[in-house]
Amino acid sequence: MSLYAICAVRSLPGVTSVAAGLAVTWPQERRFVAECDPSGGDLAEWFARSDAVGLRTFLTNTRSAADSVPITSCLQDLFQPGRDFADVGFEGSGLPALLGVLDPDRHERENSMMEDLARCLSAWDGDVIADVGRLAPMARGQESMCRCAAMLIVLARPDVAHGRSLRTRMDLLRALNSDIRLVVVGDQPYSPRELAEFSGLPLFGALPPLGLMGGPGLAASPTRKLRSHPLMSALQRLALAMTVDSATVGKARESKSVSLDSTAAVSGSWRDV
Repeated sequence: MSLYAICAVRSLPGVTSVAAGLAVTWPQERRFVAECDPSGGDLAEWFARSDAVGLRTFLTNTRSAADSVPITSCLQDLFQPGRDFADVGFEGSGLPALLGVLDPDRHERENSMMEDLARCLSAWDGDVIADVGRLAPMARGQESMCRCAAMLIVLARPDVAHGRSLRTRMDLLRALNSDIRLVVVGDQPYSPRELAEFSGLPLFGALPPLGLMGGPGLAASPTRKLRSHPLMSALQRLALAMTVDSATVGKARESKSVSLDSTAAVSGSWRDV
């Protein structure tokens, strides 16, 4: 199974929402979302949960990657399986989550332990969708999460600021992971394809503007909001493409017979797919 890291190179509200939405629509049942953003977690506040069980549990009780608490003992289920998604096509899904700490200073103090967490998540016998937030300098734990990931998903808006940031940080991105995928949020003022061409990253997918689904909107009245929101169908397609592509690339790396470029799940706009 695989670890997938979701990040941004500039301030982009919605990284956590996208990671959580991917976990909800993930085609494999054995998966969870992990909040690993060095600036602190959001899900505990959105879903009115305590962060006492989550990343804090792992950091408090783990001495090394070889001597860590079972990661499943650190998870909370934020949605009720079979109830909250009974009428939106995600029966039995739920949302297992490793909640981030609300105190970002605690996160920074335990930075070395985040490296152990990255190794534990990548070795777990299931899929982990990790929200690593905005890439920050000198964040060793964040870098370790990106390096251990089977795939690094970079979220960006199709505007000049994000395009320039992607170009200037290309060397950093390539140093963190050899399998980088660009997912564009929105289609204004430029198209996703234009941003991909400008940045030099392959376009892997496109999502609609998050709007009310960003932030606490994901947690509020899930059945009513998720049923009609185009973001969820777009995330469902993206989740399927990620799992299929990861499996294909994994086989290619073993056999060295398949071109990585041939497996890209490119969409010109979220309206096109």
